[in-house]
Amino acid sequence: MNFSEIISKTKLQVRRECQFFGALMLFASIKESTKLDTAATDGRDIFFNKKFLESLTSSEQNALMLHEVLHMALLHVQRRQSRDPYIWNIAADIVVNDLIIRNTSFDLPSGAILIRGYEDMYVEEIYETLLSSKNK
Repeated sequence: MNFSEIISKTKLQVRRECQFFGALMLFASIKESTKLDTAATDGRDIFFNKKFLESLTSSEQNALMLHEVLHMALLHVQRRQSRDPYIWNIAADIVVNDLIIRNTSFDLPSGAILIRGYEDMYVEEIYETLLSSKNK
C-alpha cells in the first residue's frame, strides 16, 4: 500500500469508529517526511515517516493518526509558549494517548507514553507536575 492509500484507509477507519475525531482529520494537511523517525505536527500540518507508518498494524496507524490530529485540535503546539519542549511533549502525549485509550479501541504503538493518574487533567497541569518532579 502506498502512503496516500494508508492515509485514506486510516481516515476512514477512524471516522467509522469515532465520527467526532474523524471529522477533525478533514482539516489536517498530511505529509510524508523522511526527516522524522515517527510522526509529528507543527500545529498546521501532520508529518509521518512512511517506513514507520508501514511498520505498524492498522489499529496502531489509526491511533497514531488520531494522536497527531488531537495535538492539533487541542492546540498543543500553540499552547506550549516558552515551556520546555521535551517536558511539554510528554505532558501533551499523556493527554492525547489517554483520550485515545478511553474513547477508541485502537492500539497505541509500542513506546507510546501512557501514564495513569493524569486522567482529566489539562496539559498545563501535567506539565507543571512533571516539571516539579524533575526539579526535585
